[in-house]
Amino acid sequence: MSREVNISLRTFLEDLPGEVEQLMKPVIAHLRDNADALEDATSRLGTEGEVGYCLVDLDKIRRDLYSLDNRIGDCMNILRGYQEHITNPPAVENEAAEKDPPPQVVTDER
Repeated sequence: MSREVNISLRTFLEDLPGEVEQLMKPVIAHLRDNADALEDATSRLGTEGEVGYCLVDLDKIRRDLYSLDNRIGDCMNILRGYQEHITNPPAVENEAAEKDPPPQVVTDER
């Protein structure tokens, strides 16, 4: 039984769209392959004795499409995070000010 795992990828922010593009290229190829396999399985449905084989082929196509859907969803999540970062960049100066308050001046009143 296969288990799903999370992986991480480190890249520069400006390279992120290109990295997502690379992740999507195999999806496109698999979708084309699945479209061809679906067309083939469908065309054999009228042939005697092929229905059982077509069911096996259709199940494989569905499983592959599930995997592709997950990959597309992962890419969408990455791009949503990228878009959020671009449209609402974190306030680095404010964060630094909150972490390091200005030094206090202490006077000795005697």
